Amino acid sequence: MLSTSLNISLPRFFVAALLMFCVIPSALALQPKLAFSDLISGPDVGLGDPRGSGVVVTVWGQNLGSTQDESKIEFCDSTSVCRKGFVFYWKNADGNLPSGPSDLFKSHRMQEIAFSIPKSAPGAGEIKVTVNNQTSQLPFTVRSGNIYHVMKSGNDEAGDGSFSSPWATVAKADGIATAGDTIYIHDVDTYGDNQTGRVFYNNRGFKANTKNQFVYASYPGTRARLYGKIGVHMYLTTGIVSSKLSVFTSNCPDETLDGCVERGTVGITPSDWGRVIGNELTDRPGMCSSGQAGAISGGIDHVEGAKVFGNYIHDYGCPRTGKLHHTTYFTIRDNQNDKTIASWELGWNFLINNHAKNGLHFYDENVGSGTECGDLSTNMRIHDNVIQNQGGAGIQVESACGWTQNTYIENNILINVGLPIDTDCSFNCGNVSSAIVVGDQTDHGLLGNVYISNNTVYGWDSKKQTDTLAACIVLRGSGDSAKVFFNDNICTNFHDSEFVKTHSFSPSVDHSDNISGSNNIFYIANSSLNNSGSVPSSFDRSIFSDPLISLYNSLISIEEASPALGKSGSSLSFDIYGTKRPSSGSALGAVEYKSLSTPPSPPESLKVD
Repeated sequence: MLSTSLNISLPRFFVAALLMFCVIPSALALQPKLAFSDLISGPDVGLGDPRGSGVVVTVWGQNLGSTQDESKIEFCDSTSVCRKGFVFYWKNADGNLPSGPSDLFKSHRMQEIAFSIPKSAPGAGEIKVTVNNQTSQLPFTVRSGNIYHVMKSGNDEAGDGSFSSPWATVAKADGIATAGDTIYIHDVDTYGDNQTGRVFYNNRGFKANTKNQFVYASYPGTRARLYGKIGVHMYLTTGIVSSKLSVFTSNCPDETLDGCVERGTVGITPSDWGRVIGNELTDRPGMCSSGQAGAISGGIDHVEGAKVFGNYIHDYGCPRTGKLHHTTYFTIRDNQNDKTIASWELGWNFLINNHAKNGLHFYDENVGSGTECGDLSTNMRIHDNVIQNQGGAGIQVESACGWTQNTYIENNILINVGLPIDTDCSFNCGNVSSAIVVGDQTDHGLLGNVYISNNTVYGWDSKKQTDTLAACIVLRGSGDSAKVFFNDNICTNFHDSEFVKTHSFSPSVDHSDNISGSNNIFYIANSSLNNSGSVPSSFDRSIFSDPLISLYNSLISIEEASPALGKSGSSLSFDIYGTKRPSSGSALGAVEYKSLSTPPSPPESLKVD
């Protein structure tokens, strides 16, 4: 486990604890906010379980209540008729059964609801949750498709994949199910094959899309556990949904890395127009991940339009994990003709205690016979993620190719990031001990704008590394095209370190005119850097006083007297905990005052683990 001691005073914890236990106005505490679902379409019949009719959809959100009580969830179909489906569970999203394995209550104070779509009219409708007469909605489309089940009690020879006559293995289901079908896995542990180490592998080549996605999901109250070198992979197949899976993958037998397969290991590979939702990803017990990939990692044929929401990535990698292995990694380079694709989106993920390099990492370069680099045709969105105790940068976006899209990094919380990686590396180690890194690697690297706003950074480079780039925000590279706008953020650290740093690999390039900022808080306790000279002159309206924020395990609170309150001009509708932001004068950073609808437990100690 990665850990460090942050120099936080005990009285601040007690003050914040009192504030967080105050009575919160009901309009603030009880306004429900649905964030995302695993399925966005599926059939309304065919489940087979007598308790429900159609596919089981899981939704995640905030201020939904830890139990259902008088609240309700409905599906309102294309004719505007609303019907209740069977609710399998309604609880905090704490990673414990009967809900999925992703602990988003610890990081986002989220709740989780699983219910069966009732028999309805086909076409586009919406899932609606009502709490105390207030509602929140998510889109869902009723369409045709088959529903299959895999259970320990199943039989691949005699079964037909139904609820009453299930199959025994996911491999059997993979050989029959196709685009538009849903596979529910009930308490089945699956191990990778001896040659490739792949666990779930769909190589049928079908082309599902956002209208007819193919689904692997744990059934309510059960776990699908995957053990191997590659957890979920597919070949020439698109539109895959991976939901509520527990994925344990490594390629190295132990932390010495002796006998390690250098090419690497992958927990889940996304797919074009697919979804990676609410999964748990970590190393196999006693083993280590290294090589050239990541817990969630994909390249040119796997990431177009992918949605990666609500995943729990923890304890991934070990102190000797190689510098080319990442916690997550997305790229669009290939060995042939590069192409332009729609970008991906990552939101509401929780990354904690990961040694593998960089939390959320995006990179492109030209390789092979391709004469041109690829490009992203839609904006990249990185939002509402919590990244804690992270080796390398928290978020890193870099390109040596002509990416023309705009990038939005918004509403994220980064806690104790920029920790050492690849501790045995002695040459070209490539570590960056900063919170957020933007890389314009060549003269045609990042051609679009990068907007970094309403993020809360609480500690970086706590190990005080030498020969690394250590700052809250870094712009680096040999290119001179990227424009970075750093607005409405909070940067708090616990030892002297620069807030904003630029670094050029070319003596002819000066990045100082490529980055600007406004309305940020920069604070280091008892530091000489808390003055206007510690940020570039292009930054205006900077605040150099204590933001009065406190950390509770993985949760951030903000005090009533904080200078962050009422200062932001953000257009974001909600903070990271699902609290609606005021139409004008919201808080700087990712958190509004009194945004937690229920108070967390008091801190166990002063150590951030």
